[in-house]
Amino acid sequence: MILFLCFSLCSARLDAGNELILRIRHLNEATVKSVQHHLKRLKGVEFWGYHVESSCLLITFDAKEIQEKEVIFNVAALLDQTTSVLPLKGYKIYDILDGKYIAQEEED
Repeated sequence: MILFLCFSLCSARLDAGNELILRIRHLNEATVKSVQHHLKRLKGVEFWGYHVESSCLLITFDAKEIQEKEVIFNVAALLDQTTSVLPLKGYKIYDILDGKYIAQEEED
């Protein structure tokens, strides 16, 4: 029963906002914490975490409060200029957590 309640609350929180999955080359723990700290200050943005296997930041945001491109810009501004920040389309946060997307190294 408790597990069902926790799942329901998490699902409700995800449904409350738009999902944004940002594919970013491997980040270290300090950088992830910096991004998390910065995103906490943005109204309408919730940082869900960094999925190491997929190299993705998992974020939800309220489109009434902030635009997707504004969130992407803020994340990119925190990282060095050689790091690309690309939204990953066609996946949901639960898809990433379930391992349905695994990052592949880009060919340069």
